[in-house]
Amino acid sequence: MLRKIQNLFFHLISQRKHVFADSDEESRFRSYAIFCLTGLPVMLAFGLYNIATANYTLSLVIFTSYAGLLAGLYLLYRRIAPRAVYRVNSLLFLLLLLYMVAIGGNDGSKSLWCFVFPLVAFFLLGTREGTLWNSLLFLIYQLISWNPYKVGWFHKYHGEYSIRFSLAFLCVATITYFYEHYRFTYRTRIEEQNRQLNNEIKDRTRAETALRISEEKYKAIYLQAAEGIIVMNPQGNVLESNPQMLNMLGYSDEDLIGTNIHNLIHPEDLAQTPSQVSRILKGETVMLERRLRTAVGSYRLFEQSGRLVDENRIMLLYRDITERKAAEIALERANLELDKLANLDGLTQIANRRKFEAVLRKEWQRLSREQLPLSMIIGDIDYFKQYNDLYGHQEGDNCLITIAQTMEHALHRASDMVARLGGEEFIILLPNTNEDGGQHIAEDIRQRIALLRIPHKGSQCSPYVSMSFGVSSDVPNPKRLPEDLIAIADKALYLAKQNGRNRVERADMDILS
Repeated sequence: MLRKIQNLFFHLISQRKHVFADSDEESRFRSYAIFCLTGLPVMLAFGLYNIATANYTLSLVIFTSYAGLLAGLYLLYRRIAPRAVYRVNSLLFLLLLLYMVAIGGNDGSKSLWCFVFPLVAFFLLGTREGTLWNSLLFLIYQLISWNPYKVGWFHKYHGEYSIRFSLAFLCVATITYFYEHYRFTYRTRIEEQNRQLNNEIKDRTRAETALRISEEKYKAIYLQAAEGIIVMNPQGNVLESNPQMLNMLGYSDEDLIGTNIHNLIHPEDLAQTPSQVSRILKGETVMLERRLRTAVGSYRLFEQSGRLVDENRIMLLYRDITERKAAEIALERANLELDKLANLDGLTQIANRRKFEAVLRKEWQRLSREQLPLSMIIGDIDYFKQYNDLYGHQEGDNCLITIAQTMEHALHRASDMVARLGGEEFIILLPNTNEDGGQHIAEDIRQRIALLRIPHKGSQCSPYVSMSFGVSSDVPNPKRLPEDLIAIADKALYLAKQNGRNRVERADMDILS
């Protein structure tokens, strides 16, 4: 009979359709099932006995816990809300135990059932939550056994009994806690090791399959690849090459085998980037550009990628990029020309307004952070319209070119910039320069232009071409705009023209107010 019960239990528990995917949850379910197998008959007998002895309240509490166990077993069998089932049944069992502690029985013997609770709580809820439930039972037991509020129907426990019971309960709870902790830790470690072992087996199987497929693919790729392939030894001697490599260089297989790869590389490339075999032997994948000599003696440019096959073989992949490189160079030249057209004035070949505004914004932000001065000079050729009318536009263009070059040669720092705003108007940007420095540079440029002695019969201020300049300076800050500095220099230029031209004037921020 016992064997049949065991077989039925094994079939219901181990051979059921709905199994928990998590091994920890499956272990808890089996613990719960064992509790049911052992506890349900005892609770049924205990409940019937209390009905027979007219102890109806206790029998009601017992059968409530009994019903909870049966309902929980059904729900767990169907994998429905396992954590809720464990907590509800732990609560019902806790209430049953507390009631039995309260009524005590003969010599308080009913309280001894509390020693079962650590097994239930730790096995079903784990060490952390089980500790909370056991602590709750322990604290409530202390309140009932010592009865500080003098509840009349509580069983009277002797102090010595309560102390012995408490110590025994703590011992059982501690032993059960560590048993569950180490059981869980050991099982977790074993499961992890099994998982790693399974993964290693799968990885090895995949690796073996991949190796076989790789060897088959390698042979097909080696023979049919669009790239040229050379296999050489660490000394650089060619061991084999694929048909594409032979076609690109024009050699036969016999010509290449045994040849040292360095004899095919252009000497300039070897001088600039020496052999990288040592890096490849360390396991690095090295990519660079090499010119290789063809059978007719000319050189073609290749993109070379080298990697280690094994300790005795290095594989080099070559892609012919001769035409692509020529196209890249042509494109680079075109981009440089476009950049030149976009940022330089077509006539004077100095910076144009677009370039100037971009640099001004950048310098304004930088000097605002560093709190350093920025000076601006705006210059205008005096009576340039009359110069064009007298000498013609060709001479006017020549005059603009000469003045632009003179102004550019007057600036000695890489950060200084002169640009043509349009017509006969020029602007100079002077970072890290205060107002005195800006005025000094403007005066120097004015004198250099005067020394050119370009005749100008239409000028009312000088027999030669001259310029008027306006200077402004400020320490940039986020509250002002770079356009304010331009506006001040423009007003200073207006003052220079009002005061007779061929001179330098300066103005400060107050002129805008």
